[in-house]
Amino acid sequence: MYEVKLVLRQKSKLIGFVLHTTFIENRQANDIPPFFHNIMQENSFESIPNRLNKNQICLFDKKPDSPNFNYYMGVEVESNDLMPNDMKDFSIPEGSYVTTSFIKTGNLDVLQALKFIMEKWIPENNLKQNQTLPVFVEYDNEFITKYKSDGYASKPIAKLFVPVI
Repeated sequence: MYEVKLVLRQKSKLIGFVLHTTFIENRQANDIPPFFHNIMQENSFESIPNRLNKNQICLFDKKPDSPNFNYYMGVEVESNDLMPNDMKDFSIPEGSYVTTSFIKTGNLDVLQALKFIMEKWIPENNLKQNQTLPVFVEYDNEFITKYKSDGYASKPIAKLFVPVI
């Protein structure tokens, strides 16, 4: 089903946008897709200085005891010295992550990959989720190119990262 790997990921600095949402009444399912699609279609990250690559990252910053969370969408940068006024800086701390690639045709694909890793792969490998680090999805240049030309019909591949201890 999924090919899963355990990796050590270095700290990353990011610049992007933040959406405040919640799992209450499944509101995130209505909030996140338009936020994601608008940013992708508007090429919102093209003019960000100090970019390290063409990748985009969507990060979930959720406290374990709360249904509310911040959903960040941004790009990796060398420094955040020249950050545009309407954007925020955030980071991904160094850590061990379980990662898998998956075909993304919508929000449900992210949830299915996340469920597989958290409910099956992590317990079967005697690991635990590190809830002090964020879960995130990385969209590489190939994903972005396919998505911008044919949307989800091109079956672009994204990469999920779940922190573990």
